[in-house]
Amino acid sequence: MEEGGNSRSTTMGVLCGRTGLLIIMTGYAVFGALIFKAIESSESTNATPIVVQKSREDCLKELWLITALGSERGDLSSKLRS
Repeated sequence: MEEGGNSRSTTMGVLCGRTGLLIIMTGYAVFGALIFKAIESSESTNATPIVVQKSREDCLKELWLITALGSERGDLSSKLRS
């Protein structure tokens, strides 16, 4: 009976010590990574390459217009500061 109590004490010591903390943190990180991968993979299938390309083109056009307006009206950076 004394051996059983001693092994419980050793098991609790490992789980509550640095080794147990390392095991818990490693498991937490792996579990989090798997959850993140599952969430992100389901979202990325909704965006087709055509939609992404269109979004990039729209963003580029908008940035070009902002740049063109800034160069026509003078220094854009000084206007943004005021």
